[in-house]
This record gives sequence, structure tokens and C-alpha cells, in this order.
Amino acid sequence: MTVRVLTEWRPASTPQHLRLPLVVAALVVVLVVWNVLANTLSPDAQLPISVIGAFGLVVIARRAGLGWSDLGLARRNLGEGVRVGVIAAGAVILVLVTAAAIPDTRNVLADGRFIGMDLPRALYEMLVRIPLAVALAEEIAFRGVLLGILMTRTTALRAVVISSALFGLWHVFPAISALESASVIEISSTGMQVGLVAAQVLVTGLAGAVFSWLRLRGGHVASSILVHAPLNSVSFGIGWLAVQGALI
Repeated sequence: MTVRVLTEWRPASTPQHLRLPLVVAALVVVLVVWNVLANTLSPDAQLPISVIGAFGLVVIARRAGLGWSDLGLARRNLGEGVRVGVIAAGAVILVLVTAAAIPDTRNVLADGRFIGMDLPRALYEMLVRIPLAVALAEEIAFRGVLLGILMTRTTALRAVVISSALFGLWHVFPAISALESASVIEISSTGMQVGLVAAQVLVTGLAGAVFSWLRLRGGHVASSILVHAPLNSVSFGIGWLAVQGALI
């Protein structure tokens, strides 16, 4: 099923006036600025920056001639997209809840970010920032715009590989930040730091490939959003509860 989805998918339209190098350059500029600002300014600035960034990418793609279906945003595909996403999200939540019951696995999610974080802030992170600034914005950017544009000029499989690799690189800054707040393991060398950052880039790249498959399978970015949001939010909640000593 996975191979068939990636090999049989065809874009809804192939705009004749789409100048791929110019469009990709514009997308890269927006993504780089978005990434730098979101990871260097105040955490409270991430939400508006991400919303503006995602909106800007959609505008670029639409101006380039892509249709809503190419971007995984067509209304007619929303129902199937939600169905696929809900099923996959249920499986993800089940795995995470099971992991929360095991001390060794839940402690991996606990780090210095959660020390001193009160309940209102934790709820804001889980219910607002992560679903909107992370899941929604990133899925529109990578599984909507970037994947959609690439698939007008190459195979779905190649487009998934490229967009997923870029999604992995997108997480270099967050990976470095996570190392600075890590409390579960002691990071004693530069080589270990580089290895851990590379590992996170690889893992998020692979996650991006799974999100891409969900988006293609459901025909709408709702599929990947509905998995991305609980994956990050529930993981965050488990880490926060572990640090508070609420999980025994």
C-alpha cells in the first residue's frame, strides 16, 4: 500500500508557468527566515511567526499556479483526510500512553524544559502552541506546499525524500536547544553532541516521510496534522508529568 501510494499519486495540475528554481528559492528564503526567528526570538513569538510563515508559503504556491488539491488543502478531500488521520492518531496515542507507563521510556521525554513550568504554561504548549505553531504550520509548509510543488516536477517518491530531508534539517536548531536543556543523559563531548543532533535530524526526517505518506494516503494535510499534533503534544505532556513526579 505504501509503495502504491507513492508511485501512483499524480498532481492534480501541472502549471506550465511554474518556474521551479525561482519558486523553490522563494520557499527556502521564507523557511530559513521563519526557522531562525522562531528559534531565536521569545517562545511566545513562535505562534505568530509560524502562522505568517505558513500563510506566506501558501501564497507563493498559489501564485505559482498550484491548486488547492496540489497543496493537500482541497475541501473535497477533507473528509477522507480526517478519517485517515484519526485512525493513525489513535494508534500513536496508544503507543505513547503505553510508553508513559514504563519509567525508562517516559524518562527519555523528561528534560530541563519542564523544570519550573507551571500547569497553565504546560496546557498552552500542549493545546495551543504545538498544535498550531508546530503541527499545523509545519504540515502546511512541508507536506502541503513543499511536497506539492516538488510533485509537479518529479515523482512522489523523490518529492517525499527531498521534503523529508529538509524537514529533518529544519529541526537542527530545536535539537541543539534540546541538548542544552537535557537532564536525562550527560553530554560530555562535542562528538556526542553532533551525533545526537544528527540522530534527531534523521528521526524527524523519517517522521516527515511517514507524515508525507499519510498526507498522500488521505489526500489532505489534515491526515498528517492529526498525527503530528498528538504525537508532539502527548509526548510533551508525558515529559512534563514525569518531571513533576506525577507519573509513578
